[in-house]
Amino acid sequence: MQCHYTPMRGFLGAFSVNLKIPDYWGIGKSVSRGFGTIKRVKELRSQKSSEGVKELESKGVKELTLKLITPKLQNFLEIIMGKIERFEDILAWQKARELNKDIYEITKSSNFSKDFSLRDQIRRASVSIMANIAEGFGRRSKKEFANYLNMAHGSAAEVQCHLYVALDQEYISQEIFDTTYAKIEEVSRMIQGFMKYLNELKS
Repeated sequence: MQCHYTPMRGFLGAFSVNLKIPDYWGIGKSVSRGFGTIKRVKELRSQKSSEGVKELESKGVKELTLKLITPKLQNFLEIIMGKIERFEDILAWQKARELNKDIYEITKSSNFSKDFSLRDQIRRASVSIMANIAEGFGRRSKKEFANYLNMAHGSAAEVQCHLYVALDQEYISQEIFDTTYAKIEEVSRMIQGFMKYLNELKS
């Protein structure tokens, strides 16, 4: 299947960014319309300014565009800041890769490494996060991508569960547990935001 990309330019907070969104996700045009007004809409929200809305409308920003700038869409845009042409460009995948390095390093410790079953399970679950994000992206389908993101999200929860076992068996310290758990939470939030948006596009 041939893929086409919709180039976009806009502002999120104080950052100027260039985006390319794959059109096979079906979001290129919507994001293009909405992205350039996010900063202004955020300001209007805080000010509750009806005059400001009129100002935007006078510049050709229609009601549809304003509806597109929802908190979920804003979260989605923050997740995908940057060009996404390969799965390696997905921030959630990059964070999952960093997490995987940490998991492998943690499981090299003498006590943890001797528990072959737990060591292998947590490593497989960690790798599964990365792999499912990558495979979902490669499927070139919103529905399948969302399904694979759901599996990646489940794998993240599995890693968290295994961390509790490692903590209870004193394979890792409370500090390592807390730090690693927080990293998994970050990856999970990114995946979930992406997944929710793709699911909304399917309906």
